[in-house]
Amino acid sequence: MNRRFPAAAAAAAGLLLAAPLSSVAGSARAAGARPAVVYLPDVLPHLDLAHDLGAVAASTPLNLVVALSHPDPAGEQATYAAMYDPSSPSYHRFLTPAQYDARFGVPAATVAAAETWLRAGGLSVTQVSGAGDLVQAAGTAAAASRLFRTPLEWFTYQGLHFLANTAAPAVPGGLPVTAVVGLNTLQKFSTADKGVPVASGGTFSGQFNERDLWKVYDEPDSNYGQGQSLGIFGEGDTDPVVANLRVFEQRQHLPQVPVRVVHTEPGSYGDVSGAIEWNLDSQASTGMAPMAHQLTYYFASSLFDSDVLTAFSAWAADPNGPLQASASFGECETDPLNPLVGSPL
Repeated sequence: MNRRFPAAAAAAAGLLLAAPLSSVAGSARAAGARPAVVYLPDVLPHLDLAHDLGAVAASTPLNLVVALSHPDPAGEQATYAAMYDPSSPSYHRFLTPAQYDARFGVPAATVAAAETWLRAGGLSVTQVSGAGDLVQAAGTAAAASRLFRTPLEWFTYQGLHFLANTAAPAVPGGLPVTAVVGLNTLQKFSTADKGVPVASGGTFSGQFNERDLWKVYDEPDSNYGQGQSLGIFGEGDTDPVVANLRVFEQRQHLPQVPVRVVHTEPGSYGDVSGAIEWNLDSQASTGMAPMAHQLTYYFASSLFDSDVLTAFSAWAADPNGPLQASASFGECETDPLNPLVGSPL
């Protein structure tokens, strides 16, 4: 994905109303423009396979992301196509994040309406993406349950313990909400040492250092990352990762690549359980591009979907961000019929 021009979102925006759900619903009925309430299909499939332990405690904290559709997806797609059409005057004239936000972002009035609705429902808005398409909110399970009109229950299944909404979340028909992320704690990313399937096979046995890889890829002296910056997505504490990077650079007689850390949301950043992945990402990236002028860590406070989504959004909106970034984690799709990953439940 080209960082300077994020992909277009789905449907266009509808009627914009700044009020709690009940007020928005009443206004939408009066206007006759859209349904008073829309129910989103954001429910885990086959929850009936799991054992229901009962209601989540009212005070349980949740981090959520509410996604808003862009007003002109067709215009975004046309602009994107022109950027890669050699016959177009817009060929390779990429938009900066600020230009993209101004041209295709969600209108400020729509974002304000969504914030008003969330706050009226007892949630606090912690941040909004540059394009206004992602609104991050935090609050208790009780507030989320009331606002989205869905029970929240604890479940167990084959050693997993998670909470999830049991009904489709309700949102105002007068707001262009396309998804609510974070109403369950089953959907989260994992690193390879914690359950991500890794392809097997091949015949190579041994090890490469970075100089071997320079030869394998026939890297010319002019292409060791000069003029480029790199990005790493991760979660938790970056201090030991940066410390290990400096040891690697010293031992391999490589220059120190300047480091920048972006914590993409409020929260605790003390977790080090994924450090081995972030170490590998950092050292592999800078080992191949030791002359890069900067390495930026976009780190979330967890690998839950809502937090990772916020980290990706922070990269897309960063005016000083790299054009390429690495994310060494993945997530199985919630498709019980998928023969490759099976059912998450």
